[in-house]
Amino acid sequence: MCLTINFYEAGNSSDPLILLIPDTCCHYSLFNKVLPLLQEKFYTVVASFDGFDESEKSEYISRDDETLKIEKYINERFNGHISTIY
Repeated sequence: MCLTINFYEAGNSSDPLILLIPDTCCHYSLFNKVLPLLQEKFYTVVASFDGFDESEKSEYISRDDETLKIEKYINERFNGHISTIY
């Protein structure tokens, strides 16, 4: 497994963390309308699945593969602690 999934972070890192995960086969821009509102109270992180991010040359393999990448990111970046996942 190669960690190629992109994560976009915004907001104040001292605020509670919310991780936004688009539905399978959806672009991360799905959250564009709510991001400004969420960033007022949360440190927001948006996952961009492999194969759906123009900035990354990668292929979507499976939901299980993407889930493992998200779990690895949470563990490495936030010591396994987040406030909310949506």
